[in-house]
Amino acid sequence: MSSKELQTLFNNKNDNEKYDLVLKRMIKQDNLWFLDKEGELVFYTNEERKNFAPLWSDEELALSNPPTNSNIKAVEMDVETFLLQFTVFLFNSQTQLVISPTPNDEQMIIQNALAFARDLIEVIRVEQSEEKALYYLGELKKIIKM
Repeated sequence: MSSKELQTLFNNKNDNEKYDLVLKRMIKQDNLWFLDKEGELVFYTNEERKNFAPLWSDEELALSNPPTNSNIKAVEMDVETFLLQFTVFLFNSQTQLVISPTPNDEQMIIQNALAFARDLIEVIRVEQSEEKALYYLGELKKIIKM
């Protein structure tokens, strides 16, 4: 899907509908996208200088955000790596996520890492299998207790 087709898909959706659509696309495609600059995660920063890690369901949407001619690139991560490794990094650093931001967003969807992981796992339960969802929940609980 092109960036324009994806943006059309997300247009006229309230934040909850957009969030649900993003989660389903991530699970269906088994990946998500973030921004990287020379090996470092790119953050958005708000007025209070708080960092947010942006995530997208589609490479095209992620690529529509960095300035042209920058060293910023979209990087793919599979859902399992996100759930079992990246969530812990975000949780430990107390970094919140901004979900599928676009340049024309008036308001951004912000979620903490554990709540986002829980929501991804719920979509896995509904769309794939309860067994797989229970596995991820169990692994995530073990990691967070450490």
